[in-house]
Amino acid sequence: MKTTLALIFLLTFALESVPAQMMHFPAQANGASKTTLLADDDLDDFTKRRKRRRSSRGRGGSELGIVLNPSLALGLPMGDMKDLNTGLGLSLDGLYFMDKLGLGLYTGYHSFKVDYSIGINFFGMFLGAEIEGNESYMPFIPQVVYLFSDQPFKPYAGLGLGLYVISGSGTVRETVDLGTLHPVTQEPLFETFESDYSESRSGFALSPVLGMYYDLSDQIMLSFSARWNMIFLKDTYEDGSGATIEQNVTHTYFNPNAGIAIKLGN
Repeated sequence: MKTTLALIFLLTFALESVPAQMMHFPAQANGASKTTLLADDDLDDFTKRRKRRRSSRGRGGSELGIVLNPSLALGLPMGDMKDLNTGLGLSLDGLYFMDKLGLGLYTGYHSFKVDYSIGINFFGMFLGAEIEGNESYMPFIPQVVYLFSDQPFKPYAGLGLGLYVISGSGTVRETVDLGTLHPVTQEPLFETFESDYSESRSGFALSPVLGMYYDLSDQIMLSFSARWNMIFLKDTYEDGSGATIEQNVTHTYFNPNAGIAIKLGN
């Protein structure tokens, strides 16, 4: 009998303690997520971090994706191009950025005015020529660039190796001293020959560049760059004896560019 009463007492105590434990440790409602809930402060911090990540998309080097950059260009001739006048034209960069590294193509059209004269005194006889025309330079330069920052101001440096196609046309006026004097004025007599020329050639080129982008919006950037163009060519001409002479020359011009860069996405 005592044993029976003890069992009844223990069962009664156990049944009364279960609801108390359920109240002390509340169970999840049916269908509730097992994910730990965030406190209000933690939720605010989490939301701010997501907003910062969203606002940085499209503004950092890793988010530029494809960038198309048309720009106005100047051409400042140097070296073997020093006889040409300052050139004008258009440039176009197309780049695909992977993180801060960009791969792409540089091209454009740069036109220079040719207007100069040369003359020599050959055994007491004057020989001279005047050349007027235009020369155009079209680059096809695969290039690689590196961004130094993913902030709104993005300086970069790069290098291109490729091909330049050069076309020229114009007029040559050659003046020859006839070696006689005018019968009345006794001044030397000259004869002028005029001819048109047109030529096209190509040469390997090296093209380092320094530049910068500046964000105006998520899709538009200001763009400035300074490019050094070095085109390696071989000139062929005949000397006074009729022999053909080949001479290596380097056409060099400094090329500032200013334009708008458009982010086309990844």
